[in-house]
This record gives sequence, structure tokens and C-alpha cells, in this order.
Amino acid sequence: MTIENISLNLLENGLDFIIRGLDELYVSYNDSEYEERFITPISQPQKDYKYGIIHLFAGFLLLLKEKLARDTPKLIYIGTIEKIDDQLSKGEVPNTVKLDDALKRLKNLPNIENQVIFSDSDTLVIKKVQKYRNIFEHYIIIINNTETLELKNVIISFIDLIDRFLNEHLQININLLDSSPEIRVKILSIKSIYDRMVKESEIAIQARGEEKIKEFKKVRRSVLRNLHEKNKIYFNETNEDYDIFDTCPKCHEETLIFESEFAGVCTNKKCYEYTPLTKCDKCGIMTQGYDWEETWCKNCEDNQTQMIEDNIDGDDLALYNFS
Repeated sequence: MTIENISLNLLENGLDFIIRGLDELYVSYNDSEYEERFITPISQPQKDYKYGIIHLFAGFLLLLKEKLARDTPKLIYIGTIEKIDDQLSKGEVPNTVKLDDALKRLKNLPNIENQVIFSDSDTLVIKKVQKYRNIFEHYIIIINNTETLELKNVIISFIDLIDRFLNEHLQININLLDSSPEIRVKILSIKSIYDRMVKESEIAIQARGEEKIKEFKKVRRSVLRNLHEKNKIYFNETNEDYDIFDTCPKCHEETLIFESEFAGVCTNKKCYEYTPLTKCDKCGIMTQGYDWEETWCKNCEDNQTQMIEDNIDGDDLALYNFS
């Protein structure tokens, strides 16, 4: 057995699994152009999400192994190099690494430039998909509407992660002339479906936001009274204000509700717009953005900026430290 051709197999097989997973989740209708695909979600998540998630996860794991194989082909196998050499010399097929070992080996590749270290938010997405894969593979579950929405958001984040991994770590760009036609078609399919999933989810979230606004208008006074009362109680207990409102990106007034079932609704009567909210990937508090995006709250962004500026200042001072 040889491993000279394993890189190509890993890449193409990984993409095939990903496309198969997307086919389980979405139906595509080709019009005149491939780029103009129309994507609609398939019916029951108990079946479609199960096979979709299982194939997406398997495809992503193959892409991780492709990255390992490009650096050191034998790193895709379980065991030491000596053990792997022994198995290969006997014509045996060694078992390949699972997710945790693949991530660990990518993080510690001998060539520092080739190392892959996923951000905390990306790692969380990977672990969520792994969790869903394990659940769908071993259990019979019933998913409610809230869980379905969370799963859709996780899938969108995962497809985005796959797209970035292909571009940043496998250097696969569909615009390059030397990309093989098969690879180009597969990558284009992933990008097309991702764009459609995002657009569809944004429309659905905005529609729910419009419903929130309608309900809020009916109970506006009582909701605001309760929120201000909550802030008063919190202030008496902690001597600090409770963050009830944020700045609305539409009217730029501090009237965007951060709390209660009406979170995301602007209370300004001249505005009444809805803004999606998600948790900050750094500290976990609510902030503006979509669940599938990597989003930091303003405090975390400011702290990160300050840290960068402090490091730059330190480096600059070091240049002039001759003592």
C-alpha cells in the first residue's frame, strides 16, 4: 500500500461528503446558470438533518486530514510513525485519526507556518456539529422549532467555517485558472448554498422581528414600565445600572431592547425597527448580530483594540531601549 495519492482522495472525498450533506438538507433547482441556484429546505429534520449533519461532519474531518497529509502524510493515521511504517510495510490499512486528534495535530504541525489553530468561536461550532452528529447517529430525537432554528444557525456557521478553511488553509480558490473543473463545481456549490442559507435565515429572522414589533406595540407601556422597574431593583442591589437598552443602528437612539421577549425591538415610535441579537463570542453577553457570525460586543472589541495598541507601544519602545 502507498500513500502518494492520498491527498487528492481526501480532498475530493471530503467535498463529496459535504455536497451530499447539503443535498440532504436542501433541494436545488438549476435555472439557466449554476450560480443562480434556488435553494429550498427539505421537510422533516428528523431524517434530513440527521444524514445532512453526518455527511457534513465526515466531509469536514476529511478536509482536516487533507491539511495534515499535505504537511506530513502519515499524520492522518493513528499511532507513531514507526507503527504506521510497520503496518504499511505489511500491506495493512492503518486507521485514521478522529476529530480531537486531528485538531491537536494540526495545532502542533512541525512547520509553524502550516499550523491550524481554530478560534474559540470556530471550535465551538465544530463541537456543536460533533454533538449533533453523535445525537443523530445514536438516538431518536424530536426537534422543536427553537432547536431547529439553532441547528440551522449552526449549519450556516459550519459551512462558513468550511469555506474559510478551504481558502485559508488548503489554498483552494475557485477563481484560479488551474483549479480542476470538478473542484471548482464542488466549491461553487458550497458557496452558493451558504449564500442562500444566510439569505433565507435573515429573511426568516426579520419576519419574526416584525411579529415582535406588532406584539410590542400592543403592550409598549407595560413592557417599558417592567424594564425600568427591573433596572431600579438591580440598581438598588448593586448600585449599577442594568443594561436594558442598546443603541439602535437605524435611529441611533439608545432605545433597542436587550432584555425580555421583545429583545431586538427598537422602542422609538419614529423607528420601530428590529435588530437581531446574539451572544458575544468573547464574553457571552448579548450584542447585535446573527448567531452564525463571529461577533464581539463593544467592550470586548475596545479591550482587544487597547491590547493591540499597548503591544504596539511596547514594541515601539523596545526599539529605542538601548540599555
